[in-house]
Amino acid sequence: MASTTIGFRIPDHLHRRLEEYRRKARLSKSEVIVSAIAQYLGAVEDVPFSQRVIDLEERVMTLEAELLKIKENIHL
Repeated sequence: MASTTIGFRIPDHLHRRLEEYRRKARLSKSEVIVSAIAQYLGAVEDVPFSQRVIDLEERVMTLEAELLKIKENIHL
């Protein structure tokens, strides 16, 4: 697949979050940014499979945490 190089500026707080996410996901900045743009544009087929798995794992963890809260509230 052909690609184009672009340059842009982002706020420091977003850069820190990008760095944290890419380290955790073991992806390059380019992979994360391309995936984010593809998701934003609705081009899911362009999002790498590994990125989709990571996103699903995060969603499952969030749902599990919410379920645990609900269970704890029921037992109160």
